Amino acid sequence: MTTRRSPGEGTDIVLGADGRYHAWLSMGVKSGGRRDRRHVSGKTRAEAARKLRGLQAKRDAGVCSGGWPPPDRGSVAHSLR
Repeated sequence: MTTRRSPGEGTDIVLGADGRYHAWLSMGVKSGGRRDRRHVSGKTRAEAARKLRGLQAKRDAGVCSGGWPPPDRGSVAHSLR
């Protein structure tokens, strides 16, 4: 049975077989063309949601590395060499 996400959550938080809550967040696209997905987990749903919000804030601020677009280096052509 699926449940609705909380407002602004953006991803499912699921209870795993290990008893922990897990969530995945798409950060963008890696330089090789594959999706950059990050994983967070917590003992409680609230803890996993808090970690997920922190990861979303980093993504929105452009702090996380490895995703597309690359950090500002003057031009996109620089990163495509």
